[in-house]
Amino acid sequence: MITATQEDVDLLVAYKSADRYQVIMLEAKGVTPHANGPFQSKVKRLTAIFGSSDAPEGIATPHFLLVSPRRSLGLDYSTCPPWMLRPDGKVAWFKLPLLPKLKKVVRCQRGGEISNQGDHWKVILEPLSGLDNWPTAGSGH
Repeated sequence: MITATQEDVDLLVAYKSADRYQVIMLEAKGVTPHANGPFQSKVKRLTAIFGSSDAPEGIATPHFLLVSPRRSLGLDYSTCPPWMLRPDGKVAWFKLPLLPKLKKVVRCQRGGEISNQGDHWKVILEPLSGLDNWPTAGSGH
């Protein structure tokens, strides 16, 4: 089960309900859409952990949700186990509202000048960009 790459989720919530544990996993994106390659890798990893049946065995019931400002289009759900899917055959999605400006960590020089070669860092506020480039038509959630 251990591989050379890190497969994580962005938020993991687990709690006990009666005699089972509920495991809620959120995969979030802020300014870029979910991409099919990383999504398929995540599906493969979660299937290896929780299995491919509709009702996973063991003491945990997994739940999976995509979170982003806009729906990511073109994701292939055909490899998802039934427990990952809603009744319509797609993974659940939740809208992540973002502020018009976001904080960003950048490298800088000692005096604060932004520089890729800097050996310091600072947080800057910059306008949100990139959402206008997201696909808005086609298959998706």
